[in-house]
Amino acid sequence: MDIIGKKNYYFGLSLIVVVPGLIALILWGLNLSIDFTGGSRLTLAFRDEVGENTVQAVRKSLEAQKIEVSSIEKSNNLIFVRTEPLDQNQNNKFLSSLSKDFSADQKEFETIGPIIGKETTLNAVKAVVIASILIVLYITWSFRHVPKPASSIRFGVCAIAALIHDVLVVVGIFAILGHFFGV
Repeated sequence: MDIIGKKNYYFGLSLIVVVPGLIALILWGLNLSIDFTGGSRLTLAFRDEVGENTVQAVRKSLEAQKIEVSSIEKSNNLIFVRTEPLDQNQNNKFLSSLSKDFSADQKEFETIGPIIGKETTLNAVKAVVIASILIVLYITWSFRHVPKPASSIRFGVCAIAALIHDVLVVVGIFAILGHFFGV
């Protein structure tokens, strides 16, 4: 099998995946969860199986209080709601307005600030940069006896380029799926 002889096909396939992903990432960005953007997550339990009418009633109750809803998902007798950050008073008002129409128990109420997401992102970027430098240094040291004209530092840089390529493929696909399918 002549892999090197067909390298241009592989580069073309890679470009077909990476370029649209990069464009989607630049234009639309990623569809981040509340862990990065900040917000509240509520889990409501109902006695009976949840129907579309119940989901719409929950949405109307939130919108009546001018609470921005990110998503509402249902599963059997549970509804999972993601909103802008709520305080305890807003949550209590929402529950009391919902209890007029339904008997629902709140199983979970969690609020996360956007500061945690920024801090996590910054720490991840620092870790990737440090790990990349250490990988280049390790590969350079491990392959220091490679005969010339090959260069051990080129091996390390190529390994990092391959890692960046793999990350761009995955992140690009998630940017496209996030924009079109809400992933």
